[in-house]
Amino acid sequence: MVDVASPRRPGPLRYLAVMFYDALLLVAILFCATVPLLFFTGGNAIRAGHPGYSLYLLGMAFIYYGWFWKRIGQTPGMRCWRVRIQTQDGERLSWRQASFRFLIATVGLLAGGLGFLWAFIDAQHRTIHDRYSGTELVLMEKPDA
Repeated sequence: MVDVASPRRPGPLRYLAVMFYDALLLVAILFCATVPLLFFTGGNAIRAGHPGYSLYLLGMAFIYYGWFWKRIGQTPGMRCWRVRIQTQDGERLSWRQASFRFLIATVGLLAGGLGFLWAFIDAQHRTIHDRYSGTELVLMEKPDA
């Protein structure tokens, strides 16, 4: 018996496809976000591991994900793969939830991706950051042609 009230969740492979798509876009955005900083360095490269630069890039990444999660409920990668993020009540994320999800996802990524790999063993295909931020990814229906 299928429970029609519970949304369909994307599998971990679709989740990885969304991540890859968004990573490509994010890299391009981070390159563009670096250009204005080069005026302050006289066009010289910023030293690898510079803490201020690292925090700046992390902030840019948060703006990318947070804005899409909060305002639209989908990043461009999520839209392409018909995935939407929502609270467990089906609502859009608050800035607090988006911030918390981003923080936990960053830690999970830095821990060798363990926070993301959890989706492969979780029965509902939820990541650690979804579980602790009270969010979920849902698969959207194909639009009628």
